[in-house]
Amino acid sequence: MSSLDFRQISYGSGRNNAERIFRAAISAFCCLPRPSRKEVQQLDDLTLGLYEAVSVSGLRFASSALSDCSPAPGGLVRRLCNESVDIAAPLLLRSPLLGDPDLIALIGRHGAGHARAIARRDSLNPVIAQLIGKIAQKADAAQKRDTPAPAPRPTPIEEMRLRLRNLMQEEARRAANDHPLPNNGDLARTL
Repeated sequence: MSSLDFRQISYGSGRNNAERIFRAAISAFCCLPRPSRKEVQQLDDLTLGLYEAVSVSGLRFASSALSDCSPAPGGLVRRLCNESVDIAAPLLLRSPLLGDPDLIALIGRHGAGHARAIARRDSLNPVIAQLIGKIAQKADAAQKRDTPAPAPRPTPIEEMRLRLRNLMQEEARRAANDHPLPNNGDLARTL
C-alpha cells in the first residue's frame, strides 16, 4: 500500500467516532515510510475538519505521534503548538517542522510555559536560549511578587494570649449552654 486516501475512512456520527477517525488517520500516517505531499495534505484536511470534536487526550496523542514525523501536516502541527503546553510539549521539544521563527513566534504568543518546553529542545539556537532565560527570569520574579509572604510566626506571648482567649470563649459558650437565659414570656411571669 504505497498511497493511503484518508477520505475513504467512513465518517459516522458522534464525538467518539470523530476521535477514532482522527487517531486512526494519524496512526496510519505515522506508519508511512515516506508520505507524499498529497498524503500530508489529506491528513491535514481530515484532522483539521475533526479537530473541534477531539478530546484533550486525542490532541495529546496527535502531538506526541507527530513530534518526530517529517514531513508532517503543517496546519495540524501549528494548531497543536498553539494549544496549552501540556498538549503542545512533544512538538515544541522535537518537531523538525518548527524553525527558529516559529519558535520565537510561539514564545511571543504563549509566554513562559511554551518557552520552558522549547528550552529543553536539542540544538536550540543560542539567541533563542538567551531569550528564554530572560523570559523565565521575569516569570519567576512576577510569581515571587504575586505570592504572598508567609504569615510571621507569633511570639510566645502572643501564642499564650491566643490560647487564653480561646479558652475564655469556650468557657463562655459552655456557661451559656448550661444556664440558658429564660425567654421573655417566662421572665414576665416571674416578675
